[in-house]
Amino acid sequence: MFRSNYAIGDFLLFSERVYDRMFELHNSYVWPLHFVAMAIGLFLLVVAVRPRPRFVRIAFALLTVIWLFVAAVFVYGRYAAINWAAIYLLPLFVAMAAVLLFWAVRSKVPELEQKTGLALLIAVGVLAFSIVGYPLLGLITGKSWSTAEVFGISPDPTVVATLAFVSLVRVSRALLPMLLATVWTAITALTLYALDRSDFFVAPLAAFLCIAAYVIETRQRRSSGTRA
Repeated sequence: MFRSNYAIGDFLLFSERVYDRMFELHNSYVWPLHFVAMAIGLFLLVVAVRPRPRFVRIAFALLTVIWLFVAAVFVYGRYAAINWAAIYLLPLFVAMAAVLLFWAVRSKVPELEQKTGLALLIAVGVLAFSIVGYPLLGLITGKSWSTAEVFGISPDPTVVATLAFVSLVRVSRALLPMLLATVWTAITALTLYALDRSDFFVAPLAAFLCIAAYVIETRQRRSSGTRA
C-alpha cells in the first residue's frame, strides 16, 4: 500500500526564520503606528463595556480602516512576497471590511448587546487579550520584541479583537462576520502548526471562546423569549 511521507510543513513556501523576519520588517516599516493602533484597541474596550450608538458607529468605522490597512500593507505588501497564496486571502479581508463599513454608515447602527455574566466576560476578556496580551506571546515563546504581533498592525490580533467585538453585536447580525474572521484563525493555526510553533492554538481558541459567548447569548435570548 502506498503511503505518503509528506507532512503539512512540506507545503509551506517559507521557513520560521523568514516568517519572523516578515513581522520584523513590517513592524519597522509601520512604526510608530503601533501607538495609534493600541489607542484604537483601548477605545474598543471602552465601547465594549459601555456601548453608545455614536461610539459603536465610530468603532466599526475604525475597524473597517484597520482591516483594509492590514490587507493592503501586510497581506498584500508583506505576506504575499513569501507566500503567493496570500493573494487569495484578500477577498476575505475585503468582505469583512465591507460588513464593518455597512454597519458604520447605515442609518441604524447595530446595537451592542447589554450582556452580563459569562458572555460579557468572555468577549471583553478575549478583546483585552488581543490588544494587551498578544504582543507578549512572542516574548513568552522566545521571540524577539521586534517580531511582536500587534492589534491593528498584524492580522492575528486584529482578527481576534474583531471577533470579540462583533460577538457583542446583537446576536442575529453577528454570525457572518464571525465566520469570516474564524476562517483566518483556522488558516493561521495550520501555518503556525506547520512551523512547529507552540502558540498555534491561540487564535482558534480565541475564536472558539467568542463563538461560545455567541451561543450562550443566543440560548439565553431564546430562553427568555420562551418564558415571556
